[in-house]
Amino acid sequence: MSFLDRTPVIKTKHLVAYTAAVCATLMVMTVIAAKAQSTPLRLRPIVTVEGDMVRIGDLFDGAGRFADIAVFGAPKPGASGMISTSRIKSAVRDNDVPEIDTNGLTSITVRRAGRRVNAEEISRAVTAVLVRDYQAPNDSEIELNSGQLEVTVETSATAPVQVRSLTYSATTGRFEATYVVPGSRALELNPATVIGNIADIIRAPVLTRAVLRGDVVTAADVSFERRKRSELGPDILSDPAKIIGNSARRALPKGLVLREPDIQRTELVERNANVVMIHEQPGLQLSMRGKALQTGALGDTISVQNISSKKIVETTIIGPGRVRVTGVVLPQKSARNGADIQ
Repeated sequence: MSFLDRTPVIKTKHLVAYTAAVCATLMVMTVIAAKAQSTPLRLRPIVTVEGDMVRIGDLFDGAGRFADIAVFGAPKPGASGMISTSRIKSAVRDNDVPEIDTNGLTSITVRRAGRRVNAEEISRAVTAVLVRDYQAPNDSEIELNSGQLEVTVETSATAPVQVRSLTYSATTGRFEATYVVPGSRALELNPATVIGNIADIIRAPVLTRAVLRGDVVTAADVSFERRKRSELGPDILSDPAKIIGNSARRALPKGLVLREPDIQRTELVERNANVVMIHEQPGLQLSMRGKALQTGALGDTISVQNISSKKIVETTIIGPGRVRVTGVVLPQKSARNGADIQ
């Protein structure tokens, strides 16, 4: 027999071997698939989802081709709830899911992930509308008093807060705003509302350094900062004249907002004390000795008697033991007011 006569026989042998190998492989895969199919789906005790549906793949490990089947509605964003295993069994049975392993659980926890939108983010959006549509000052600050001051939206809703409508009274400073977060189905269906007012902002005095009891407060010791009046109370010292040159009633820490009980007038001149009287005229300055007839602090107007002439003049305190003559000579009788003038 020639080589050509043997060729079909060799090809037939190869084909038989190949077919046998394929059959063996298919048998192995079938066994593996059957074994996998018979492995129970294992229930998870805690489930976290991001969408609005709970799927079999969320509930079970190894859900395979059943993973994308939705069986329950999810809680609201940021919320959680409980599902009994009896309900889960019923749901998966309706979807022809094979044997499941409840892991000895009678119920499981389902959580919905969410993004927290806080009051600061809401305030920024409302302030922008007040400035744009109602000519509120660019540096306006607002106070949110009631309504939904915080909300939780879907994690996919990453856009900033958007104000849908706003009413505002320039007389009272009160507003009511309705807002949503674009991409949030929950807020699109049920927009949130806040009520508040434009805050009354004042310049509040804040200590830039710690001062001891009795220390005189200078201009360098105080910085005036924007603060909401509602956060400060009624006794804030907003007038620099009531602070600068006066002294601390007690030890005061750095960063303290100064109030009236914190500061006391610094008496630079005592009654009956000797003082230096300064009298200024164009091109001329005179210094004289005087006797203070009243007690006073920096900037106070007091009567002083010239020791040499015994005349009484009106003066302004300009420093410890120093006064500037500012008024005319006073009749000695009207200036006594009970003082013992020599």
